[in-house]
Amino acid sequence: SIVNVSSVGGMVGVAGISEYVASKWAVNGLTKSAALELASSNVRVNSLAPGSTRTEMWDTLPIELQQHLASMAPMNQIALADDMARAALFLLSDESRWTTGAIIPAEGGHHIGR
Repeated sequence: SIVNVSSVGGMVGVAGISEYVASKWAVNGLTKSAALELASSNVRVNSLAPGSTRTEMWDTLPIELQQHLASMAPMNQIALADDMARAALFLLSDESRWTTGAIIPAEGGHHIGR
């Protein structure tokens, strides 16, 4: 099983960071094409699309930006790195044995809008 890492930016448009968003849409396209190419070999290919996640980099952001980013997700909170690890573990496990070519959002509902 292969898990690519994209971003919620690969599921929605985001003004001001077009290059970043384009690269994440590309990862999602690659995921879908590779899933088709590898399905006959029983290799699953999926993508994890994280939203804002508390990391060392996150902690360097101004608090106002942290609050703004948190408010973009209906759950109004920031994921922990462990949340991303659990989502990836699910995609790598037999629990998702019938899932391929999927883009799995892990971003508190950001992609569904507010």
